[in-house]
Amino acid sequence: MKTLSIAGLGWIFMTLSSPAAACEPQQEGAATVTSIDLGSDKAAPGSWVVIPMTLSVPEGVKIGTIKSGITFPIKLLSFEIARKGMSAESANAEIETLVKPDETNAENLILEVMVTSKEGKEIPAGLITKLVFKILESAPGMQTVNLRNVTSAFTADHPSKPVVPISGKDGEIKISGGVLSTFGCFFYMH
Repeated sequence: MKTLSIAGLGWIFMTLSSPAAACEPQQEGAATVTSIDLGSDKAAPGSWVVIPMTLSVPEGVKIGTIKSGITFPIKLLSFEIARKGMSAESANAEIETLVKPDETNAENLILEVMVTSKEGKEIPAGLITKLVFKILESAPGMQTVNLRNVTSAFTADHPSKPVVPISGKDGEIKISGGVLSTFGCFFYMH
């Protein structure tokens, strides 16, 4: 009979419990337009979600800086941290974030994300960053929150130039009704 070590069990737990594990980008052919896309995640109120930000780049385009303005509702979510993805790591890029009020809608905040490669390096296609949000405990369950994504990028050239055309896919957070938390507690207590 085979047995698992504690390290093996820990790896399985971390892999299965990490929302980011299910969010790694899948490359499907060559990109025709530079695109900075957000992914999705699902959790109950009081939980954290991980939203991947990925970059797709057409052949011959060298990206040095990525900017994204992500709008989210102040009464449902709070931004926690941005963690480097493999593409940002390989470019030795710096990630800066700033949360500011949405001047057009007082019920929203805007998370500004700027990823800049070291001079002379380009940011390759792939996972740029994992954005960690917390769903507030007071957030009503059974709803979907859209994360509007306004993007821009600049070349790795000196001086840099705006990348045109560019697109960006919005992200999505599904807030569950908390059934999974209650289900887990049932087994923990027995």
